[in-house]
Amino acid sequence: MSKMINQFDAYFDKWSAQTGALCYLLCRNRRDSLDVAFQSLLRLGGTKDTEIGENDARMLLFKSAVRLSDDYYLKKMRRLPSRKKLNAQSLPFSMTDSLYAFLKLPFKKRAALILSHFGFSPKEIAEIAGIRPQSVSSITTGITFSTC
Repeated sequence: MSKMINQFDAYFDKWSAQTGALCYLLCRNRRDSLDVAFQSLLRLGGTKDTEIGENDARMLLFKSAVRLSDDYYLKKMRRLPSRKKLNAQSLPFSMTDSLYAFLKLPFKKRAALILSHFGFSPKEIAEIAGIRPQSVSSITTGITFSTC
């Protein structure tokens, strides 16, 4: 990278854990999700606008993470591993029944729920995940998410 955005270190510290969790919950593979999260952070660091604001940087990072996870997911089209295999991946959180059920949800629904949990507005979720704003409210209404 010839130039890096201002405040990259602060953004990295602030959002790297959430980006990693988002990518894992979308990719469903620990090793590959780390690669996707790292690529997302690299895209943020290499953006052309070095004076990007915090909200724009956050949108860019999470949009990149969802798009790269979607590319990975569609490219691999892997089945959900068994709970036993997921527990063997030394995850930073325990594999509960509700988390396993969550991982069975369709990709865009998982993305909308995770982004909602991270505090994005329905309009921002729709933009990041590439879904209609009306769909976001029907997906996220009444569901609580306590994994990340």
